[in-house]
Amino acid sequence: MLSVTAADDLTIRYDSARWYLYNGRGESGLPIVSAAPGGMTYTPAFATARRLPESGFLTTDQIALVALGYAAEDSAWHLGVLLTPEAALGRGSRWCGLARWRADAAAAAEPAARALAALWEKPFKLIPPESAAPAPPSAAPEPSAPDLLLAPLPIRASEWFFSAREGAYVLRRGKEWRRGLLARMLFFSLLAPLFAVLSIGALSTPFAPVSPAWLPYAGLGIAALLTGLVFWQWRALRQETCVVIDLRNQLVRLTNPSGSRVRFQFPYESAEYVLISHVVNRRKPADRASRLQKVWLEVWLHIYAGRRGFILLAHMSDVEGRAAEGVAFHQKRPLHLGELDSPAHHIGGWIARELDVPAYVEER
Repeated sequence: MLSVTAADDLTIRYDSARWYLYNGRGESGLPIVSAAPGGMTYTPAFATARRLPESGFLTTDQIALVALGYAAEDSAWHLGVLLTPEAALGRGSRWCGLARWRADAAAAAEPAARALAALWEKPFKLIPPESAAPAPPSAAPEPSAPDLLLAPLPIRASEWFFSAREGAYVLRRGKEWRRGLLARMLFFSLLAPLFAVLSIGALSTPFAPVSPAWLPYAGLGIAALLTGLVFWQWRALRQETCVVIDLRNQLVRLTNPSGSRVRFQFPYESAEYVLISHVVNRRKPADRASRLQKVWLEVWLHIYAGRRGFILLAHMSDVEGRAAEGVAFHQKRPLHLGELDSPAHHIGGWIARELDVPAYVEER
C-alpha cells in the first residue's frame, strides 16, 4: 500500500481497494477513518470532532464528491468530502475535512485524494488557489466555463424572467403568462357550454331539423374540444415550475411558483454542462455590414447531470436574437455570443457561470 504523511501527525495508506487515515504513522492501532467501495467508517472521536452521525458509517449515497482545495487562511491544502444536503442536516456544513498539508509538502496530496474518489466512484474536484500560491506538483488545470460577457440581471426571454434575489437566482414565468392562461380558461369555459346547449337543442327540437344535418354534431365536437382546452390550460397552471439556484446551499431546485413544494433538486456538483438547444422559427436576411441576421427561436434550456441525464429548466417559445450568417449548430458546440446571441443564451451563460460548468449550444 502507498503511504502519505499529512499534517497534524496523520498518515494516509491506500491502494485500489482500500483507503485508511491513521492518527500517527499507522504501524499499529486502528485507523480513525476507513474507506471501502461501500462507504466510510470512522471512530467515535472522529465523529464528535466532525459532527458526523454516531452510527460511525457514511454510505457512498451520502457523499457527493471528494475535493482537494487550497485555503489561504492557513496556507494549506485540505482534503475532504462534500456530503449530500440530506446527510449534512444538523451539521451546519456539507464539508467534512479529512487531512491537510502545508503548501510546501503537498506533492502526494492529489494522488491520495483521487484514489479516494476512484474508490467510491465519485467526482473529484481540485480547487486551486486564487493567487499565486504553491500548487501540488501533479495538479492539472481543471476545465472552466467560457468567459462570456453577459447581460445584467434581470433578463427577460419570451414569457420567462431570470433575476437575482437574496441568496439565489430565480428563473420563472411572468405574471402575464398566468393571466393569459386564466383568461383563456374563462373564455373557453363560457363558450363550451354554449356550443353544447345549442347543439343539443338543435338535435331535440320538434321543429324543422337543422340543415345540414351534421351541424349539431360539429357543435358538440367543438364543445368537447373547448372543454379539453380548458383542462389543458388548468394542467399547465398546475405544473408551472420555478427554478431556484440556491447560492448558499449550492443546490438547484425546481419548485412550484410559491416555492412551498420542491419537486426536484440536485447539487451543483452533479451538473456537467448547460445545454441550450433551439429551433429557428423564422429569420431575416443578414445585415451586409455586420453579417448578423435577426432570428426568432424556440429554445429549450437544460442542465446535463450525469446519471440523472438532461434536466429541463425552461421551454421558451418565441425568443428574439441574432445569429452569425453561415454558422451551423448541427453538432453541440461551446456557447459563443458572437455566433448566437439571445436573452435565453445569456440566461444559460449565467447558470453555467454559477455552476462553474461549460455552456453548449445545439440545434434540434
